[in-house]
Amino acid sequence: MSLGVPQAVRLFRTRDTEGLSVFFWQLNLCVNVIWTVHGALIGQVNMIVPNGISMFVTLFVIYLLHRTRKLSYLYLLAPGLIAAACFIAIDVFIGTFWFGYASAIPALVSNGGATVELIRSRKITGVSPVWLAAYNLNQFFWVTWGYLVADDGTIICSWATWIVVGLNSIWLIMRKCGLPPIKPEPLDVD
Repeated sequence: MSLGVPQAVRLFRTRDTEGLSVFFWQLNLCVNVIWTVHGALIGQVNMIVPNGISMFVTLFVIYLLHRTRKLSYLYLLAPGLIAAACFIAIDVFIGTFWFGYASAIPALVSNGGATVELIRSRKITGVSPVWLAAYNLNQFFWVTWGYLVADDGTIICSWATWIVVGLNSIWLIMRKCGLPPIKPEPLDVD
């Protein structure tokens, strides 16, 4: 439940969103919504509660992105909510196995967006190492839990996500150790 808290606290303290991917947080909202609903569909309160709380943390980060970058709420919220509706339809009408594959898409794309930011951003000061470490631990628990309850959707999606999160962790460590950005974003000149 507290996965996003270190990132949210860092953002609250610093108001520094440098290195954060808007796209990641838009898709993270989708992921939070679909897994909250999936938990309700399979009757797993321990899936509903943490994903519901994570959704509120994500909404807080989106609020800070709105404030610091002057982005509209419609731009920040609509893509995640529209995508969530599509994935929920897959879960309801096709089933958990295909939902697992489909739900891996926003998780992989959002974390891939975070990868791009980690590679290209001149500064990565907005990224919390504690948050990324907790994210890895969270994926370990979701993989384990998926096997324990034999939910194919959870197993498929959590493994796929964990691989990219692990790669992001390695990339963050390399950047913290002095690796420069590759093809950095152009400097803003006002």
